Amino acid sequence: MGYDLVIANATVIGPEGRCAADVAVRGETIAAVGPGLAVDGESVVDATGKYLIPGGVDVHVHLELPFCGTTSSDDWESGTRAAARGGVTTVIDFAIPYGTESLEDAFNNWSEKARPKACVDYCFHLAITDWDRHGAEMAKMVAKGCPTFKEFMIYASEGWQSDDRAIFNTLERCRDLGAMLLVHAESSRVLDELIARNHTPETDGPIRREAARDHPARLHRGGSDSAGNRLG
Repeated sequence: MGYDLVIANATVIGPEGRCAADVAVRGETIAAVGPGLAVDGESVVDATGKYLIPGGVDVHVHLELPFCGTTSSDDWESGTRAAARGGVTTVIDFAIPYGTESLEDAFNNWSEKARPKACVDYCFHLAITDWDRHGAEMAKMVAKGCPTFKEFMIYASEGWQSDDRAIFNTLERCRDLGAMLLVHAESSRVLDELIARNHTPETDGPIRREAARDHPARLHRGGSDSAGNRLG
């Protein structure tokens, strides 16, 4: 059986290092990697002198996200176009239910935004914003192909905040389902305290909310370089 596409004569980067090989594609699946595959390709791309690398996966993006009265700057077209140019072939966004919406509502809403614009593959982490309603949906959403969930320890004003009980119950359910929970782990009370200390009439302007969040006592997945530029 032939191949729809063969990328020939490439330096292929794989799990065991790099090698000179052809990569054959059938449909949207890599069907074979090895020498001499070009003769069976309906379409052949000569990649002599070029590296052929696996596509990257960006597991944390926010595209067209309504948040705190605004919307994130990249939409599904601009964000995924930039991803593709950087070698990222899959992005995972966060589908967040608003108000009384279900997890399936969130999945459908985000799918409708992504489907007509996305330039790369995508899937979703599903945000649990109300354990008592959303917990019962988790098994169905895992079966639908969404095995990762998100809970926030802050953002009460957005209706997203989960307390310890909700997080504990979600962790137990994830264990039972073989799923994974992602937690935005930040103390709302400490954040409010830092805002109260720093976001005053005297400092309003040069020091804003983000300055409080960058206090050295705050644990963050990123950091700063020597010039003070945020890395995370």
